[in-house]
Amino acid sequence: MKYLWIALAFILVAFGFYFYVTEIDTGIRNQKAKKLIKQIEEMDKNLAFDYPNTPLEVIKMNNLIVQFLYGDYMNEKAMQKYLIYMIEVQRKFLDTELLENNDLNLQIAKLKTDLNEFKKQKIKIISTQEVETENDGFLSLIKVIETTNVSENMYKEYGLRIDATGQWKIFGFKKTPQFFID
Repeated sequence: MKYLWIALAFILVAFGFYFYVTEIDTGIRNQKAKKLIKQIEEMDKNLAFDYPNTPLEVIKMNNLIVQFLYGDYMNEKAMQKYLIYMIEVQRKFLDTELLENNDLNLQIAKLKTDLNEFKKQKIKIISTQEVETENDGFLSLIKVIETTNVSENMYKEYGLRIDATGQWKIFGFKKTPQFFID
């Protein structure tokens, strides 16, 4: 009987530890997610009268959304609440031509597929680094390193140009081979 009580106590301690660790992890992840959501909502609210002045600022704001979407912060309920909103905010940084060739519903479907693939492979984008490599005043090239929780980071190049209103807009992006940012 004594061993039964010891085993029961051990199981209860193990469960308590598991729930304690899980709640700490969830709290940290939720805090970071809440911070990102707050930053994105604030950014969205200010875009109408305070659009970013440089292509690098546009990409940094875009990457806040990328970090939120690909950071594995959303359960199904949160995805229903934030996915379309995040895409709509992100589309404010896209060039008219890119928007015309990238239907909202198709973009949502592609993103859901992408997010599910990331989830299956247990990949999260943890942070990003950006550097402007070219800018002639009308066109700009920004390189981005997306740091992940796995051994391979992702590398992208974004092309931006000034639109008819004088704002820098993303007209395209592509994955690239590995590069380094000083």
